[in-house]
Amino acid sequence: MAKSMQKKPFTAKSLLEVDSGSVALAIDKEIKRAFMDMADRPEIKKPRKIALTIEMSPIQKDGGFYQSLVKIDVDGRNPKRGIEIRMNAESDGLEYNSAVYENPNQTTMNLEEE
Repeated sequence: MAKSMQKKPFTAKSLLEVDSGSVALAIDKEIKRAFMDMADRPEIKKPRKIALTIEMSPIQKDGGFYQSLVKIDVDGRNPKRGIEIRMNAESDGLEYNSAVYENPNQTTMNLEEE
């Protein structure tokens, strides 16, 4: 049995129903991703951003406005993940301390009994 075609006005409310709710799912996914990033890196104070972009381009027929090609994008932006590691320049390359990124020369105490 074929699906019945139901025409709906394009509004902010109907936007969430487009393509069986895929736009709403994409927005929910980005909200979850932003939440997880904030939970993982609360020390990063930059805001997490979620952008909804709707591009609407006219299509002409017989010189008049006939249809519109509507493109919907959901884009999430979290602050870039990065790290700064101080490294010593050695004769054969760079060297870092994997336990203390700020100081490549710091040593740790070995508390294990020998």
